[in-house]
Amino acid sequence: MTEIRTDLHAIIENLNDAQIEELRQIVNERFSPPATPKLTERPIGLRRGALKYMADDFDDPLDCFKEYMP
Repeated sequence: MTEIRTDLHAIIENLNDAQIEELRQIVNERFSPPATPKLTERPIGLRRGALKYMADDFDDPLDCFKEYMP
C-alpha cells in the first residue's frame, strides 16, 4: 500500500495546475457522498378533507386488549 501511495504522490507532483484541478474534480465526483435531498416543509392543511369516513367506535378500546386494561 505504501508503494502505491508513493507512486501516486510522484505522479501528482508532475501534474500542472490545470491537471491537478481536473483530478480534484474527478476525485470529488467519484468519492463524495451523494447529496441528501432537502426536505421541504409541507403547508398546514394540505390533506384537509381527504378523510371521508371514520367509524363511530374508532376511539373505543379493542376487544383483543381488554385483558390488559383495568
